[in-house]
Amino acid sequence: MSERKLVAISLNPKEFAELDSKAAAIGAKSVGIYAKAASLNNPVTARRRSKIVTIDPSVSNQLAWIGNNLNQVARALNLARKNEQIQSVDYIAALGFISAIQSDISGIRQTVSEKLS
Repeated sequence: MSERKLVAISLNPKEFAELDSKAAAIGAKSVGIYAKAASLNNPVTARRRSKIVTIDPSVSNQLAWIGNNLNQVARALNLARKNEQIQSVDYIAALGFISAIQSDISGIRQTVSEKLS
């Protein structure tokens, strides 16, 4: 691990306000991070902060329930195929059905993601 040094600088209120304004304008986490990057001629970038959203718990619970059931069906289907308890045609039809459900769930996820951004 490399040794790090702490550098403290003193700013008057006008200087601090100017740096604070510039840091806020680009979304930098702090004046210190902005000042360090700017003084070293590094590009000053900010991490994109995730939006905190609330989702109706009943919707979230229903989607989790659907996903759990889908996984159970797939697991049972694979076990039946492994034990030769299901015909190949039935297996392929069931896989198609599961695939369609997965596609629908992906569509729901995409729609929700687009509405949140």
